[in-house]
Amino acid sequence: MKKIKIGVIGPGNHFQKKILPSLKKIKNVKILYILRRNKKKFLTYNTTNNSKNFFKNKFDFVYISSIPSTHERYLNLCIKNNFNIICEKPFITNLKKTKYILKKIRDKNLFIFETFSYIFNQSFIKLNKLLKGEKIKYVHSSFQFPFLKSDNFRYESKEGGFFLDCAVYPISLETFLFKNSSRIIKNLNTNTKFRKNIPINGIIKYDYLDQKRVFNWGTGLVYKNFLKIRLKNSTVYYKKIYTKIKNEKIKIVVKKNKNRQEIIFRCYDQFELMFRYIFKNYKKNKIKSIFNQQILMHNEFLIKILKEIKN
Repeated sequence: MKKIKIGVIGPGNHFQKKILPSLKKIKNVKILYILRRNKKKFLTYNTTNNSKNFFKNKFDFVYISSIPSTHERYLNLCIKNNFNIICEKPFITNLKKTKYILKKIRDKNLFIFETFSYIFNQSFIKLNKLLKGEKIKYVHSSFQFPFLKSDNFRYESKEGGFFLDCAVYPISLETFLFKNSSRIIKNLNTNTKFRKNIPINGIIKYDYLDQKRVFNWGTGLVYKNFLKIRLKNSTVYYKKIYTKIKNEKIKIVVKKNKNRQEIIFRCYDQFELMFRYIFKNYKKNKIKSIFNQQILMHNEFLIKILKEIKN
């Protein structure tokens, strides 16, 4: 079996604790080189702080795990060197540049994915099937947690605060679950709390056609991670939709009149599921096209709401 050679840019705690263990489960994957800001070796891997040295290697994929403000630079370098890309969210927060980068990726027939790993869970796939043909009335989702340490990069203004780390999840439902366009939303309202000009938490409300949306996000709050959808004749509740603990039981609850149905799933490593799917399908043009288009759809939504917050 051919080895998939990977380079990693900017690995931090998230990569070390979540991503790396998942990659290690896949036998035909080899991490060739790490690019980071300091010279200190990352675990046992070949490490450099010189981007020229890093990009001399021949990778099948580059995983961009660096802080958001660096994404544009590294995306362009990966494209220049014809490397397939897995990029941590947020992609980049300029729509014109997003479109330009995605076009270059299409022109070079490369693969790109923005790491929303939750979409590969069996529970999320089942939810997509449950909603098929249903009339949606109201959507409420939340991704929030207590304060992080003060030295966390999310407290830096150039990194977009906690909006780009938390709000991206509920907003991504429009792309991955509802397949909606940002052009149709109206009555957009963002109630955002700032600390030293950094967005730390808030509520996003808007209408999509005749459907209501309420999204809670941020830090400094009680931990919440759920999705509630009110349909014409029933309500669907999905706890721990975005992040999960391996092997815990995940429930989707469907309530209709006085009836309550619980659909229970075993939780697998969603990062492993993501990587296995990507490495199996990345050469397929249809998959390349779908993921490319999804990045554009999601970032159109994200940037539209971000502009409202900044105003």
